[in-house]
Amino acid sequence: MVHTLPIGYKRTVSHTGIFDLKEVYKIMKSRFINLNYDLQEITYDNTVKEKTSAILKWQSWKKVDDYSQRMMKLLIKLTNDRDVLKNKKQMVDGSISITIEGFIIQDYDGRWERNIALTLMRSMYDKFIAKDKYAKYTEEIKEDANMVLDDVQSFLKTND
Repeated sequence: MVHTLPIGYKRTVSHTGIFDLKEVYKIMKSRFINLNYDLQEITYDNTVKEKTSAILKWQSWKKVDDYSQRMMKLLIKLTNDRDVLKNKKQMVDGSISITIEGFIIQDYDGRWERNIALTLMRSMYDKFIAKDKYAKYTEEIKEDANMVLDDVQSFLKTND
């Protein structure tokens, strides 16, 4: 059975003003590719009234060994946004917030759940042997998530 363990990491970057939404997406996607993560858009919910709002959920993961994966869940919220033209370029005027939460996925393909003996062995392995390995993975997830958010934050500040 797959075990999803939250690592206690959650960070949000927010910005209000005019920004290039396509470029924000491009920056995040290229950073995930550079870090060798797979990326999938889980949901896209768009509300159109006078001003548009949208909520996107992305998930990224990276296999780190035969038993574990690093995973990040992203929540991207756009509020009160409207399209504007700035320097002959299509931009968005509104608010954006990007939240990343980190997880470790154990036994992602269910190898250890075949019988009770393997399940017990996995439990002992996780508790006594792999503890340091998971601490290392936790730090790596935090570093990777910070790189993504720092890139976005830097872009939003310089293009304000």
